[in-house]
Amino acid sequence: FFAGRVIEYRLQAYALLVMGAFASAIAPTTPIAAMQLAIAYAAAMIPFRNLEQPEPGLLKHFGAAATAVFTGLLIWLEVPAQYAGASIMVASIVLFELGMRGFPKALRLPAAVLTGAGISHLWSIHAAYTNWRMLAVAAAVHYFYVLRLLRRTEEHYVVLRQVAVWLGSLIAVLTFWTALPHQHLTWPIAALALIVLELAKLGKDRGIEWNARAITAAAMWTAFDSNQPAQMLAMSAVQWWFWHRAGSFLHGWSAAAIFVAALTKQFPNDLVGAWTAAGALFTTLAKFAPESWRRHFRLQEAFMAAIVIGAMIVEGGSIPLEALAAAWLLAAVALSKLPAYSVAAAFTTGLAIFHAASGGMLTVGWSLEGIGLLLFGFAIKERTIRLAGLTVLLACIAKAFLFDLANLETLYRIASFIGLGLILLAVSWIYTRFREQLQRYL
Repeated sequence: FFAGRVIEYRLQAYALLVMGAFASAIAPTTPIAAMQLAIAYAAAMIPFRNLEQPEPGLLKHFGAAATAVFTGLLIWLEVPAQYAGASIMVASIVLFELGMRGFPKALRLPAAVLTGAGISHLWSIHAAYTNWRMLAVAAAVHYFYVLRLLRRTEEHYVVLRQVAVWLGSLIAVLTFWTALPHQHLTWPIAALALIVLELAKLGKDRGIEWNARAITAAAMWTAFDSNQPAQMLAMSAVQWWFWHRAGSFLHGWSAAAIFVAALTKQFPNDLVGAWTAAGALFTTLAKFAPESWRRHFRLQEAFMAAIVIGAMIVEGGSIPLEALAAAWLLAAVALSKLPAYSVAAAFTTGLAIFHAASGGMLTVGWSLEGIGLLLFGFAIKERTIRLAGLTVLLACIAKAFLFDLANLETLYRIASFIGLGLILLAVSWIYTRFREQLQRYL
């Protein structure tokens, strides 16, 4: 081949190279495979500037392909079967890095194909040999490709990066599944999702971002499958972080749903208190979160208010928990000044008093609620809550004349009317004494 520029000699040399490669592949031995690897790499590296195109390019590509083939063949001959697949993949990233550095560039595609051969070998012997360590090596190799090509924008590199990240994530999840008890799967899978998300933001790659979403979906499934509230709460935090980094409000709603489900699982006998705690969290977040998030937290807060009221109506709860729910809704009124919350707060407070008292004491309790709502409305300068307080007082008057007068015993009837009368006198005196000041609020 090196004798001169005569085409006949070169054709004979090419024929001998191909024949030698096929002969070595048919009856492989370690020395022959090593020698063929050296020859193939030499063919890929020598520039052959005295040849006309396309011969040098074709020779480089042939040499690069043969280098990958004989690398895999040499590993297959020398490495035990249970380690061969992982070893082939490690060798493939060495060849790929050589190709990326120009030694030669033609090695890049054969190296990627060799990675596929390694993973195929790993799957083919999975039942007999593969353990989580081999899977971990395979995942690491695929993530090497992702990191190496993270900022490359050429189309073929983008495709290779997408294939690598999806295969790598699948293998990584299988690694966790093989190595860990099922009740502990959520933590590493969630951590992997966060790492992949940061890679996506670093490389500005939407495909990798969708891969991170798929991983977090797997983590959510394991969290619910484990039936452990701590893992569900952790996934709620992960979803809120995804909302912050990825910007999709669906993650925020997923986080809220998981958080409520975790509290429901943890406190099945105190649902009013658990859901009130969730609503209070959403109220706080709606107050202090970034502007773009507040509307969603307001909707989640309203949704929880409806659930809490429904639970109080259907099942009820302990008096302290119902009082806590009423206090939360009153705080929501003070923070948001929304009319719907004023009505909800008045209703919830009245329902808590209804469950705590009866007869004439119920009338007194509702009367105290009415005057309390009035004073609270004046304090926060909210007209709707004051009107709700007046409505409660009117309801007390109606109850006193339509129910208490006919159904209560004499002692409770007297206490009911005296208490209601004193409260109405106090309200009347307040409105008369501070008429000019109150006109600004009404």
